[in-house]
Formats: sequence, C-alpha cells, structure tokens
Amino acid sequence: MIVIVIIIFLTFAAVYIGSIFVHTFFYAHGYDSNMIAHRSVIGHRGGAGIGEENSLTCLKKGMETGADMIEIDLHQTSDGVVVVNHDPTVDRMTDGTGEIADMTYREISRLHIVNADNKPTADRIATFEEVMALFAHERDKGRNIKLLVEIKYPYKNAYDGIEKRMLDIIEAHNAKDWIVVQSFADDVIEKVHALAPDIRVEKLLICKLPFLPFIMDGMRIKYFSYEKYSYVASFNFYYRALNKHLIDDIHRHGKEVKMWTIDGLDAPVMDVDGIITDRPDLWCKERKHGI
Repeated sequence: MIVIVIIIFLTFAAVYIGSIFVHTFFYAHGYDSNMIAHRSVIGHRGGAGIGEENSLTCLKKGMETGADMIEIDLHQTSDGVVVVNHDPTVDRMTDGTGEIADMTYREISRLHIVNADNKPTADRIATFEEVMALFAHERDKGRNIKLLVEIKYPYKNAYDGIEKRMLDIIEAHNAKDWIVVQSFADDVIEKVHALAPDIRVEKLLICKLPFLPFIMDGMRIKYFSYEKYSYVASFNFYYRALNKHLIDDIHRHGKEVKMWTIDGLDAPVMDVDGIITDRPDLWCKERKHGI
C-alpha cells in the first residue's frame, strides 16, 4: 500500500512539475524582425555566445551588436571590491582557483580569463567600477546602451555591503537613469530599493507554481503576490517556465516580463518585453532587417 501511495505521489509531482515547463514546446517557434522590433534585446553576460562572458572585451562586443542592454553579474571580494563574474568561484573562467568571497582583489587581479580552449586571454576579471567607466564612456560618445546588473546571491553572507558599494559607484557615474538591478534574492532587491528607490529593480526567478501563490527562485520557494513585489518593474523568468496566461496576468498588473536565457531566434514566441540572450548579434541583426 505504501509503495502504491509513493508511486501515485511521484506521478502527481512529475505531472505537476511538468505542467510548469511544457507549454512553450507547443508554441510557435521562430522570431522575425517584426516580432523583435518592440522588444528589448539584452546581451547575457555581455553576450556569452560571442566572447568570454563578463569580460570587458565581451561587453564591448555585446554593445557593438546594437543590443539595448547588457547584463552582468556581481560578486564581492574579501576586501570589499565589487567584481564582475558569474560564478562564486574563479575556477571556470580563469587560470586560477578559489572562491571570490575568500580572495582579495589583489589576488583576483593577477588571474587571466581563459577562452573556450582554456587558454589565457589578455582579459582579467573586471571590477564594477571598470565596467561603469566603460559604459559611461560609450554613452558619452552617443551610444544609447543600458546596463542590467545582477547581484548574485550572497553565499555564506559574505557580500555584506555589496548593495551600498554598488550604488555608490552608480552614483559616482550619475548612472541611475541607465542602470537596472536584478537578483534572485529578495533581501538584495529590497535593500537596493530601500537605499535608492529611484533605481529600477527587477525580480529574477525560475518559475511560478501553477494554482499556488508561490514562486521558485534558485533553490528557494517564496510566497508570491503583486503587492509583495509592488516595487519590482519586471519579472524575469526562465523561458521554459513562461506561458501566455502568466504573461498576460503580469501585464495586467502593470509589470513587464523578460525571458532568459535564449540563444538563437528559434525560440518560443511569447509576448515578453525583453529577451535575454547569449547571442545578441543574431537578434539585433534580424531586428535591423525590419528597419
């Protein structure tokens, strides 16, 4: 009897979880220039499909594609320097090893970012200050580019003060109008909003649980309501977890939707406001065809 109950439960769980991700497989796939025209194109990690992600070289390539926005990831060193890297360690993207939270910036600055063949490049892990200077310079030249900044979840509570340090750098570059901050962590975006309510904040998440007022962000399940996230301008979902009903509901509440992470144009067609992609070059090239 117990075995039967377990089988029934597991079957129900599989069907329930599958219902979150199955919708997009039945939608039309493939975007053309008209479909992209009124949607923002965001270069994920600069454009991880066209360069070494989050490197200054990749960020420059991402901007040159014509993307509306570039997305980067922030961590903090043991001595309080905000740096740009996706992982909490330097292992995957550099010729060194170690957790960023346990390393000084001096230690990290000696490392080189590696390419797809694991060969060192001239790039090093950039500081947020260096990225801001690059974007401010490009904007001063007339490039209308914005920056989507993801503060990574504060592992081991090691990133104390990262929000304030980030905001101080933004303030120094007078960048509030062209910076957007996102995170999976509620406490991070809540703190950013409390410290700088005029900066646009967006909520990263994987999915919303069907028929229940809960969302999954990372490995955590959180209570969801539009009132709870009233300060959030956009909900940024894993693209396979979106469906038309959910997008329509979010739009009815005056919020935007971005989907992540897409590669080529053969993606499920949905009425999202922004497309976060590793290949901004492909999306922007297609968009230009309609101009």
